[in-house]
Amino acid sequence: MDPETLIKVVAFIDTRITQELRTHLECEYDYAHNQGYIEALREISNYCQSVIDADVAAMETSEGM
Repeated sequence: MDPETLIKVVAFIDTRITQELRTHLECEYDYAHNQGYIEALREISNYCQSVIDADVAAMETSEGM
């Protein structure tokens, strides 16, 4: 996946996390489920961010930065 797409995915995931946190504050329907969902989103976001960082580092290395 290209870095631009991954950046969009990370932004989408971050938005979903924010929405879930708001939902959690407004309505504590299932705390454990909500926390697990948020943690899973964070893990996916972190993974995508690490791929982006690796791509940027490889690009900088190839350009001699």
